[in-house]
Amino acid sequence: MSAREQKTVRLRSTEMRALSLRSANTGNILCLMMFTIITTQLMSFKEAVQCGMGQYNVDGVCCYPCHAGYKVNGTCSIMTGTTCVPCDPGTYTAHQNGLKKCFQCKGCDSESGFRTKWERSSTLNTLCGCSPGYFCTNIKDDDCERCMAHRVCTPGQYIKSTGTERNNNICEECQAGAFSPNGTLTQCLP
Repeated sequence: MSAREQKTVRLRSTEMRALSLRSANTGNILCLMMFTIITTQLMSFKEAVQCGMGQYNVDGVCCYPCHAGYKVNGTCSIMTGTTCVPCDPGTYTAHQNGLKKCFQCKGCDSESGFRTKWERSSTLNTLCGCSPGYFCTNIKDDDCERCMAHRVCTPGQYIKSTGTERNNNICEECQAGAFSPNGTLTQCLP
């Protein structure tokens, strides 16, 4: 074989190896692309799962929630249902839920004029009202969020309307010739 023929054989051999490598790389790229497409589709499938009424989606699995007064101790899987445990003392959940923690119950601060109106339970937060001598200035869902002391009438005024838990005292000036020595009377003295 001449030198020229040997050179041609070597070039063809090199071209065949390059072609073979390109073919292998193309196969690897195709495999990688297929893996990416399948993975993306599976992720989309998890997000696209439509759960039935009253269920919620956890990683593509439809789970039933815990009842009020309970929290999730173990989320459901394809093989198991949701594991629920009661809320710890001083905590609550008011509705069906998929929560891993219950809400902290609030306290009613007596130094700020509050009193406990409804004691907390595992399904209901504490409801606060105002102590005697105070009225509520901000009520939300039958729960007082702010109490203020009733207005104190001044000497020469009487209490026209006594304050309640929801209303302040209404003070009014005494008529000429009548008096109220300290503003605590419900009518003026002659």
